[in-house]
Amino acid sequence: MYQLSPSSKILRVSRKATSYQHNILTAIKPLYYVSKIMGLAPFSFIKHITTNQITIQSSRRGNIYTFFLLLSIIICKAISMVGRTKYTYPTLVTTLSITDFMVWVSSGICMIASFVVATTWGQTKLIRILRKMSYIDEMLLEDSSNNYRKISRFLTLQLMLLFSAVGGVCIYDYFVKIYHIGNILLSYVPSIYLNFLIMYAITAQFVNLILLIWHRFRVLNSHLITKYNFDKTTIQNIDQQCSDYISINNNHRQQWIINNQHFNDEENSNENKQIKPKKKKSEVIIEIERKLSNDFQPLNFSQLRKLRILHSLLNDCAVLTSSMYGFQILLDMSNTLIRTTTYLYNIVTMAVGIYSSSSSQYVERKKHIFILNMCWIPIFIVKMTSVALTCHLASSEANRTIILLQKSLLIQNIDQKVRTEIQEFIQQVQNQKLQFKACGFFKIDLTMLKALIVAIFTYLLILMQFYIPK
Repeated sequence: MYQLSPSSKILRVSRKATSYQHNILTAIKPLYYVSKIMGLAPFSFIKHITTNQITIQSSRRGNIYTFFLLLSIIICKAISMVGRTKYTYPTLVTTLSITDFMVWVSSGICMIASFVVATTWGQTKLIRILRKMSYIDEMLLEDSSNNYRKISRFLTLQLMLLFSAVGGVCIYDYFVKIYHIGNILLSYVPSIYLNFLIMYAITAQFVNLILLIWHRFRVLNSHLITKYNFDKTTIQNIDQQCSDYISINNNHRQQWIINNQHFNDEENSNENKQIKPKKKKSEVIIEIERKLSNDFQPLNFSQLRKLRILHSLLNDCAVLTSSMYGFQILLDMSNTLIRTTTYLYNIVTMAVGIYSSSSSQYVERKKHIFILNMCWIPIFIVKMTSVALTCHLASSEANRTIILLQKSLLIQNIDQKVRTEIQEFIQQVQNQKLQFKACGFFKIDLTMLKALIVAIFTYLLILMQFYIPK
């Protein structure tokens, strides 16, 4: 199967995995091709025919392409800033000029950081993640070929929808600002929209890696789910069976006493001793629990140790992913926050202007700007939600392992060695509690999404204080 060398910096696949449809590398090829076009994947997949091996290696051509793409976008952004300063900012209020400048700076820094990471340590971290994922899939997945085919189809469909929507809105954005606003051609060079596409490609990489990790945690936890969860219903059944057992014996005892009243006290005493329940309530409970436990087959020591190692490897993949994309996600979320607030402000002001204006030319111009801002808002919402939700699902699934392990300790017939391994597994998960962070500034989960929503409406209210309709 997979041959993994600790000292090797490349991922090698043996003869059994030569089919491009049956390994983790070819499953992510749709995302790889898109990233390569955007300059975010300056490496290549190399198939060695003689050894039937596939390797990931850094590409000199890829690094050169990334460098020239970065240089061209920097030149376009410089031209854009000159145009904005000369034509756009004098016509805008100060608050909108400041927010637009912040968007320009954050997107530029995010793009430069992404290219630097992709051409330096990002390659090493990505190779380590893929190497660990390939080993995890070999040990964990039962039908890996089918799983890889689903991943490839999902990525293809996802990327087609994403870049069709973003590309369409970018084209509409360009023509609206050129033909309906006018006189700012230099401030909106068409290639500047490549910066937007690069930022969405970064988000797609991060989200899909987190989805892969989340799925593997789900598969791992499925092996820890017990057949009998000792919930309220099961415990009530145990108590009911014990009560029925004792009541039946008491009824037999009372009936015997009624039918044998002519015996003397001594004989009654002796016979009463003989018809007492043969088993105490505690013994009955133990017997019923043992009967239930016999139907449950707990994991053995080797299975638990394997799952424990795989959980640690998955946690390492999550930490590597978070460290590789943390700074970009921080800037990307900040950029999305500012743009969402600004576009919502434009929607409100355009709606007021359209309603109160009597000039048909002014109304036609404002309608296009209003529609343009309405098109951008759902894309921003999808980006923020996808980042927050995927990280929340992955961290929740990783930490749910503790609950499943604690449930397995309720089984009575577990070997002491297995019980010790479960307790050490619980301690390991508690010490390696999974959290995704944006370069250490904040956690990436649903609480981040809640904070972003609150911040958007707070800043929107502040901006509305400066709006004076004409």
